[in-house]
Amino acid sequence: MVETENQIKYLVVVNEEEQYSIWPSYKTIPMGWKEEGFQGSKESCLDHIGKVWKDMRPLSLRKRMELRKNELEKHIREIETQPAELPPKSQTVEFLLRGEHPFQVHSSQASVQEFNRAIEMGCIYLVFTNTIGQTCLRIDFSQIHRYEESDLESCTLKGSLELDFVPLSCSLQIDISSMKGIGSFMRKQDGFL
Repeated sequence: MVETENQIKYLVVVNEEEQYSIWPSYKTIPMGWKEEGFQGSKESCLDHIGKVWKDMRPLSLRKRMELRKNELEKHIREIETQPAELPPKSQTVEFLLRGEHPFQVHSSQASVQEFNRAIEMGCIYLVFTNTIGQTCLRIDFSQIHRYEESDLESCTLKGSLELDFVPLSCSLQIDISSMKGIGSFMRKQDGFL
């Protein structure tokens, strides 16, 4: 007598990776698999598997992921308990804070007309000639002293900028005829503005 599909009894089987399957009860269970404990029709076995097999990832993968999660959590806890580090000191800022530095007005603002436009806009671009690569900085200024267009001799600007996340204030002496000058810098909390 030949059994129909509905008459075959199945076993729910599980392997070492906690992966589930069904197996006909009349056949020998393959190596690496064992009975899980549930048996019945194909549909009832599949329904049972749907209820008990909630995480389809192999056991070894789940263990590796859990281990990695624990390592990351430990690393995060270590980072959170370390004191905050100060940002690295900027060599350019430290250099500019020492003494006076020669500069020239950037070529785009070096004509009297463009210089006057920069004065109206409240910012000027200066090239510091004693830095490596001749550092170009934008200075926003709030005060202008001793500048008369008819005079065209010199002016003093007091301004500010942020360089490498450090707020700075500066005092600039500009010779209008050459568009060159001398500038000095301080940390903003220390002076000028």
